[in-house]
Amino acid sequence: MALVLAFSTLVGCGAPEQPSAPTRGNAPQTSVKSAKQIHKDRAVFVEMAPPGWSLQRFDDGIASYNVIIPQRTNVTKIGIISGSITLDGRNEPMVKLGSAIPRLGNQSDHEREAALELYPDFEGYKKDVAVGSIGYAEKRGEDIHAVAYYNLDKNISCYGHVPKQFRCYWGTHAKRMGLFFHSDDLGVVLPYVLEMADAD
Repeated sequence: MALVLAFSTLVGCGAPEQPSAPTRGNAPQTSVKSAKQIHKDRAVFVEMAPPGWSLQRFDDGIASYNVIIPQRTNVTKIGIISGSITLDGRNEPMVKLGSAIPRLGNQSDHEREAALELYPDFEGYKKDVAVGSIGYAEKRGEDIHAVAYYNLDKNISCYGHVPKQFRCYWGTHAKRMGLFFHSDDLGVVLPYVLEMADAD
């Protein structure tokens, strides 16, 4: 099975809620966490993050990170990689495991195979590609395609547009890990995600 490719922003990331100004009348009062509880919540997200993940923001059930992936010997530069951990399932609709990339009824198997050959295989992953281009990257002189890499056994779902932004999810509903990066870094991120999924 393949995956539906769709983008959506990370929901719910932000700084801890700040005390609200006093209100008049019977307006509901906002619940404000104590400094001690905020510190405790921060410690939880710091502790559960893999090495190289630097906590940036957190809120109830979600945190965002800057991520540094160890460079492999054949890689000279890695772009900016952001990460997330969600504990409350709010990002589950974006995981896309077990879905399929939509195809037009008049596309042949030959067209699909030709599209698949445009993108590299990665060990541990199956891939799927939308046959039709969704646009053209003028600076790079490349058609833009929706692409997915996935491993159903390890609950890994990676999808996006090449050459554009990509995302990977793994883990479980109770602790969903996510990475957000440019498709140029697929060769670095996909092996890393496979290692992280094995470690969980």
